[in-house]
Amino acid sequence: MVFGLITKTTCLVKIDFMKHALIILSGLGLLLAGCKQPAEVELDVVGQENEFEVISLDQGESDVPVNQVDSVAVLAEDQLNFAGLFIVNNVKVDNGRSIREFAFSKAFVADPGRPIIIPPFDRRVGHFGVFLGNLTLNSLPMTPILHRIRVRRAHAETTIVAGFEYFRDLTSDYQANQTYVWRSDSAGAGVSIQSPAELSVLSPRGGSVILRNRVLRLRWSGVEGVFVIISAREASTERLKPVLLIRPTGNQNSVVLSPKVLRLLPRSAHFVFTFVRANRKELSIGGAVFSGEILVQAASVYNILVELR
Repeated sequence: MVFGLITKTTCLVKIDFMKHALIILSGLGLLLAGCKQPAEVELDVVGQENEFEVISLDQGESDVPVNQVDSVAVLAEDQLNFAGLFIVNNVKVDNGRSIREFAFSKAFVADPGRPIIIPPFDRRVGHFGVFLGNLTLNSLPMTPILHRIRVRRAHAETTIVAGFEYFRDLTSDYQANQTYVWRSDSAGAGVSIQSPAELSVLSPRGGSVILRNRVLRLRWSGVEGVFVIISAREASTERLKPVLLIRPTGNQNSVVLSPKVLRLLPRSAHFVFTFVRANRKELSIGGAVFSGEILVQAASVYNILVELR
């Protein structure tokens, strides 16, 4: 699809669950609902402000959308709650042996009268994608493709085809700090966003082995519009399960996670830390075949594959 200032040696952490009820903790207290042994936060933050929110993204195992947060960088809630999504992303994946880089644009608008509902709990996992006719990005045509919704059912994945979305590969011509404009005769006025400055991750490094009983410092370049998604990764299928969203609330380019926070992560060994620097805006648009609230985002996305022990 989307974080307290105490002193330079303490932090304010907010935990937000599915209902977005925030539990605010100060000093050394940290309580996470469902944890059998709530305990204090121990952060080694000497000489550095450490302000951030932590939001739980764990939606359980049954009938939940499976989103490629490593590339789209838009969480499930936003994907469901907005009637349209226009994104342009530059993505890097660092596994410690090599860094893979690609860029793309995706555009999707939903038919509000055609939600995708799956049994047995009648869970809404998306909407039918509207065909917009000729859609361009900076005057170049985007390609209509089938809109596919991937959902997890009984510890397996199902793909549902529901209408159309639009795609364009930008790997060879993506530029930071550039304005990108989508236009379609069917969707009314054009939609635009400026891509952010390039994001670099300084810590942790790809392929690192992280110990849960040690302090972990997350460091990156730039201070505006940055957040981090921590996802458990199945090594055999490369399927990701978003677990935590870390959002700095201060003007900073680092966050220190204590061992108590790291121990709240699943016992999985493999994780992806997705650092996102995003320009984002919400718009209301109208046209011949579509009208509604849309999310427009341009992001520099940097994925670090690590192992937790």
